[in-house]
Amino acid sequence: MLTNPVLDTKAMFTYIHPEINEVVSTDFLIRYYDLNTDGIHRHNALADCGVIAGIFESILSEYEELQLDHFTADPKQMMKRFVIPEMYLT
Repeated sequence: MLTNPVLDTKAMFTYIHPEINEVVSTDFLIRYYDLNTDGIHRHNALADCGVIAGIFESILSEYEELQLDHFTADPKQMMKRFVIPEMYLT
């Protein structure tokens, strides 16, 4: 569906939710999408990958509902505690 060389869940979320003024953290996204993380040991690499995958699936569902098939990362776009880095193909 998306052909970006790099995808970032926080940047993708902010792209479709510019009205959100809170810090878009992983914890914020877990609450926003009401994901069940009971029994998951956060800050464990494998466990966090599963959590991020759930967030990513939720964001993709929103993109589909909005009929969006692209995401444009603007390097000048600033997010709280996050700046979209320039992306280069190597």
